[in-house]
Amino acid sequence: MPPLEFPKYEAFATALASGAEPEIAAQVAGLGSRNAAAKLMAGPFGLAINMRVAEIKGEHPQIAEESDDAPVEEMDRRWVLTQLRKTYKAAKESEQYKPALEALRLIGVENGMFVQRRELTLKKIDEMSTEELRKLADDLEVEFTDVTDQVSLPAPAGFSEE
Repeated sequence: MPPLEFPKYEAFATALASGAEPEIAAQVAGLGSRNAAAKLMAGPFGLAINMRVAEIKGEHPQIAEESDDAPVEEMDRRWVLTQLRKTYKAAKESEQYKPALEALRLIGVENGMFVQRRELTLKKIDEMSTEELRKLADDLEVEFTDVTDQVSLPAPAGFSEE
């Protein structure tokens, strides 16, 4: 079977074959709305797209072997990164650069490549006014109270509250 007549449909089929969820595949292919995948698959091109997906998977047996329908409890870091890699490849192959860059950015963020840099300055306590010190003490007391309300510590051995 030759590639599908419309490049976006071919990109959609390629993304599906690589394991992307239909909604993600529709975004990768540049099909637009959230319901695009369902509408496309229910329409007259649905059968052709399914046939093309099967053909692509036949050309790339490693795609067919990998299961993407993992239960939620098995969706760990490795699984998510695998899905992002597949999405990146499918988007790049279909020349959809915005979704490809977004997938690549998420992979980079997960790998700690992009760190937000902020300059933090602390005022020395001896330079603070009395009012600033009182506000700081009040803020710390509130934060400490919030934490101690949430934590229940056992009494030390040999200690009784009687």
